[in-house]
Amino acid sequence: MTSSQTITRIADTLALVADCINDLTSYPLTTLQPCIAVDLEGVQLSRLGRVCLVQMKANHSRIIWLLDITALGQMAFDHPSSDGMTIFFDVRRDAEALYHIYGIDMNNVCDIQIVELAVRKSNSRNQAPFLNGLARCITDYLHPGDQWTQVKERGVALFSPSQGGSYEAFEQRPLHPALVEYSAQDVALLAALEANLMLRFGRFAANRFSWGYRIQVASEKRLLEAQSPFYDEDGRHRALAPVI
Repeated sequence: MTSSQTITRIADTLALVADCINDLTSYPLTTLQPCIAVDLEGVQLSRLGRVCLVQMKANHSRIIWLLDITALGQMAFDHPSSDGMTIFFDVRRDAEALYHIYGIDMNNVCDIQIVELAVRKSNSRNQAPFLNGLARCITDYLHPGDQWTQVKERGVALFSPSQGGSYEAFEQRPLHPALVEYSAQDVALLAALEANLMLRFGRFAANRFSWGYRIQVASEKRLLEAQSPFYDEDGRHRALAPVI
C-alpha cells in the first residue's frame, strides 16, 4: 500500500530520467535532512544477475520513481549522482549488483536494517542474534494494514518460484500493474520507517549519536563487503546480526 498522497511514475526514456533526477535533487531549502529512499528489483539480484528496476523516492517529493533498467540499461546511470543521503533496507544485494554490473560505488548510505538492529540492541542488554526483514519491520513498527499485505502478496505471487511465479516477470513489458504497486510500496514507507525507528532508541544507548556512528560504520562495511570478489550473497549467515 502506498500513500494516497503519492504518485508512481515509470522512467523508461532519457527524458523521464531527467525528470526523475530533477525531482530527486530539487529539494526545498527548508528540507532539514534531504534523503532518497532506494530499493532494487531484479532477476537473481547480485553480480551474476540482472537489475530490472531501481525504485526511488525523495523525502521532499510525492513521486515514487521506478527507473526502468530493463528498458534503459547503462544509460539509466549516465548522470551525476546525488550527494545527499540514500537509505536502503539491507543494501547488500543492491550494492553488489550495482557495483559489479554497472561500476557504481555508492557512498553516504544508511542501511535501515542496521538502524532497526541498533534500536533493539539499545533497548535490551540481551543480544539480538538475528536480523529482521523488511516486511516484519514495516508490519511491527508502521502497522500498514491489510491493503499493504494484499499488495505484497499479489506481487510475490507473480515472481516467487515457490508460488508458481518467475523473477523474469520483472523484465516483462509493460510491467504488470501488481508489480508496479509491489515495487513502489516498500520504498514509499522507508523514510517513515527510519523516522519511526529514530524515536525508539532505548536506555542502553549512552546517546543516540554514538549509535549513529555505529550505524554509519556498519552500513559502510556492507558496501565494502558487497564489492569483494569473495562475497557470498547466499546462505544462513545473511540472517545473523553483525557486531555494531
